Amino acid sequence: MYLEDGLAWVDRSIALDKNARNLQTKAELLAQTGKTDNAIATAEEAVKITSKRPEASTSGLEKMITDWKTKK
Repeated sequence: MYLEDGLAWVDRSIALDKNARNLQTKAELLAQTGKTDNAIATAEEAVKITSKRPEASTSGLEKMITDWKTKK
């Protein structure tokens, strides 16, 4: 129940200002609810946004994606 509430709130956040942080949060919530394919797609979108900023690192996101892909 709380995960679904969290997804609703993060969707509102994304609607206001889509950014790598709220996409990562959504990906983590999706993974926790068993929606691994959606989590991977959302995290990959966050990586694309993050990689546009040269000072930002995507290593944490990429590790999560790899972990989710191996657990499928």
